[in-house]
Amino acid sequence: MGATADRVLLVHRRAEGGDVRVETWNTGTDTLTGVTTLPADEYTYVSGRVDDVHGKGALLLHGSGNADLVLPVDLGTGTAGEPIPADPAGVAAGTYSLLTVDTRSGDVFLAKAAGPFNCLGSVTPARVDLTARTVTGLGSTSGCSHGIASDGTGSLFNLSATVISVNVVPTGVLTPVDETTGAAGDVVSVRLGKPSALAVDGVHGIAVVSYPTPEGQPYFGAGMWVPDNNATGQLAVVDLGSGAVIRTLTGFVVGGHGGAENAVQLDPRTRTGWTYGPNDQQIQQFSY
Repeated sequence: MGATADRVLLVHRRAEGGDVRVETWNTGTDTLTGVTTLPADEYTYVSGRVDDVHGKGALLLHGSGNADLVLPVDLGTGTAGEPIPADPAGVAAGTYSLLTVDTRSGDVFLAKAAGPFNCLGSVTPARVDLTARTVTGLGSTSGCSHGIASDGTGSLFNLSATVISVNVVPTGVLTPVDETTGAAGDVVSVRLGKPSALAVDGVHGIAVVSYPTPEGQPYFGAGMWVPDNNATGQLAVVDLGSGAVIRTLTGFVVGGHGGAENAVQLDPRTRTGWTYGPNDQQIQQFSY
């Protein structure tokens, strides 16, 4: 799920439909620090992130009645706390499927992922304080999100692709949201086509947006035609200050990996990133 300089937080199931194991590993000593088991009849794992500044992990779960829950994990001891109820007033249970962490404040943010088809509508994102164990609603974001990410300086970025008809090829856009007031900023248009995942480097003001295919020619009712029948996916590198796509990285097999899977991860110190490799058998490294 994620890592720090000396810890790895791993989430996996040993069998289809089985219990989920949350494991914290010490990479310095190559030892298992702690294990938490999430019974399959009580919890469904949805997504998660690691906060390397505060040494914590945060897992989004669906619990009894499909309620949204955030499970905090102490990476130092490998122990998990009690799940935190994460549905603000007026938000239906099971709404959330995307999670990110602001490493400056340590707060967790939740949003709703898009389904397989084009859609409309908005949702109230949630802000979860892991220390106070409180949840509050935060303005409004798209109900058709493909990723959310905090820049660590007070802005939450929402990646979406909203259009009024399934016959129209959407354009991926980034919308900044103030993490304190919930106010939305100016929308940044990325490129034509439905995006799949988002990562943000707040140090350099950069967003990396993944796309399963190159940009093609849109046709009403017929989708987007890409003439290269052996085309690979792309990563669009976006300057969040100007809104410009400053680089397009090619040669990625993105597939169906989206924002809930933390499919693109960045190291701002070296401007290095990682994503899924071909056939999900490798991790592909890139520079941005």
